[in-house]
Amino acid sequence: MLEVLQTIREGIPDIFPDAMGFPIEPETPLNRIPEWDSMSSVNFKVFLEETFGVRIPDDLLEGGSTVGEVITFIQKGGLMDPSSNAKIPAHSQQAIAPNALKEIQVPPS
Repeated sequence: MLEVLQTIREGIPDIFPDAMGFPIEPETPLNRIPEWDSMSSVNFKVFLEETFGVRIPDDLLEGGSTVGEVITFIQKGGLMDPSSNAKIPAHSQQAIAPNALKEIQVPPS
């Protein structure tokens, strides 16, 4: 958990400049992070997906979800994206079908 938490802490100031020095702990509600709004939550989601190589459901970042809930989701592997170049911690890897996330190819008509 500490590795994922540290990575999130390091990324927070780029997304939420006013959160510099704000304590980010597992029990911190996401909506308590300074500057948290719908646009910054999208930026946070992109950060998480690109950093950890998982797909984050929108509802995980809504309401009173905590940093710890996000970390737990990431550690359980979420929905892994095999096309991602993210460095995924070994403890959070999860096997899925190789073609599970490939785009569907529709032949021209």
